[in-house]
Amino acid sequence: MGGNLRLGAAGLDRKQWSNAGPMRTIFKEGFAAAGLPYFNPHCFRKTLALLGGQVCKFARGSCRLAALGPCFVFTRDLHTDLKADYILANPPFNISDWLGELLRSDARWKYGTPPVGNANYAWIQHFIHHLAPPNGKGGGIAAFVMANGSLSSTTGGEGEIRKAIVEADLVDCIIGMPPQLFLTTGIPVCLWFVTRDKSGKSLDNGRGGRNRAGETLFIDARDMGQMESRTLRFLTGRDHPSSPPPAETDIGRIVSTYHAWRGEKGAGDYADIKGFCKAAKLEDIRKYRHVLTPGTYVGSVMRKADNERFEEKMERLVIVAHLAISVALSIGSRSRFLVNSMFCDCSSRQFSTSV
Repeated sequence: MGGNLRLGAAGLDRKQWSNAGPMRTIFKEGFAAAGLPYFNPHCFRKTLALLGGQVCKFARGSCRLAALGPCFVFTRDLHTDLKADYILANPPFNISDWLGELLRSDARWKYGTPPVGNANYAWIQHFIHHLAPPNGKGGGIAAFVMANGSLSSTTGGEGEIRKAIVEADLVDCIIGMPPQLFLTTGIPVCLWFVTRDKSGKSLDNGRGGRNRAGETLFIDARDMGQMESRTLRFLTGRDHPSSPPPAETDIGRIVSTYHAWRGEKGAGDYADIKGFCKAAKLEDIRKYRHVLTPGTYVGSVMRKADNERFEEKMERLVIVAHLAISVALSIGSRSRFLVNSMFCDCSSRQFSTSV
């Protein structure tokens, strides 16, 4: 692969990208957190073609896209020697028909053989396999969307695979995302950031950062976002012209937290925030048997102390309950009258029991 920037991606063609506003938000966050300028495929004359391993060069600069599409990626890895500096991916979740039974001895399963019935950890190891080793350019970093089950599942040996990946100190950051970010499903997802180099030497355009060896950042963003329809949520900052967006936005807060934790110049000082972020040591993760659910580490925000006396609260709640019951009975009686009137046999003036 030539060019100054090598990028591996999976799972979206141009039409899907056009219809995937929430996913563009996640990709924008991934680009910003990885320290890359966000790009919109529509700015390029070339079609963003993700066709099972095709490689296309964008019109601007020397950015090349290694397209690792979901079809036949596992059985037809056309870029066996590719070592990418950056990988962004949105693989299909929990797929069972990935022909895993044919790949029991594949070289990509360095940290354990994925179960035949679920490809989540096949995807994760596929991305890790194609990451560049430490090379002075960042050492290879991958950011990908994954089902929440990947953070805690132990079925089919997935727990042992996750343990091996954690013990290899590859997991840089885990972000728990809110539900309803997708057009087709309301399930919450998580973002994995995996890197081969936590030294920080090549971060921030060579200005360097903090050595994060033996540490993983957990961010709990499950309560973030705003509803733009009854079923669809978005993260604020998605349409902001700057990358990353301001820290006052949802995406900006997540990205600035990650950059501060990495020790990038100008990113400010990092501090754990109860209920939002936690920099956990490898020893902490071992205590929880290598479960990577952010809520396990960040904890929950303490509720504001309730200073109302029990007797006063009980008296107030009883009054509210009586009022609610009275209103409900009143509405109920009027509703019954309306229903009976609708099904009344006007000729006999008798109520009918059939509709």
